[in-house]
Amino acid sequence: MASRFCYTTTNLHIIASAAYIHSITYEKSQI
Repeated sequence: MASRFCYTTTNLHIIASAAYIHSITYEKSQI
């Protein structure tokens, strides 16, 4: 249970980071 929770949290963190970087790149490409 604990390892599964940690795995899910890590995946969410990676997805959030990727989305954050993508949004910055998108904003810069719009200019």
